[in-house]
Amino acid sequence: MYHIKTNDFYADIRNDVNKWFDTSELPVCVNKKVPGMMKDETKGKIIKEVVVLRAKLYSLRCMKKGRKIKM
Repeated sequence: MYHIKTNDFYADIRNDVNKWFDTSELPVCVNKKVPGMMKDETKGKIIKEVVVLRAKLYSLRCMKKGRKIKM
């Protein structure tokens, strides 16, 4: 889990998507199921609240509306 302060995260990572991210849940699919890649599990929705107990045991509360992702 990362806390990132930016105006537009997706604009910031646009040039590095093919290098670091699994975008299989987004309109542009690259690096599907490649080990070590980061993934946007909320499909573009903004996370409001997180409860993490341990690895792979967490709960997310997201905003109802997502954002249109341009890649």
